Amino acid sequence: MHPIRMRPAPNPVWCICAPSGTVPAVRISLTVFRGYLILMTLMLSYHVLDLAEILHQLR
Repeated sequence: MHPIRMRPAPNPVWCICAPSGTVPAVRISLTVFRGYLILMTLMLSYHVLDLAEILHQLR
């Protein structure tokens, strides 16, 4: 049978479970990783603004 005429596959039924707690070590490492990403984003933004010489105009 041609794929266009085929009936779509049924969607999988997902189990809706209660949210499981995370281990404190995982929570700490994810928080550190989030801080790292925020810091790198701020540093990248500063570098881009410095290259565009926008920071020099503000001084």
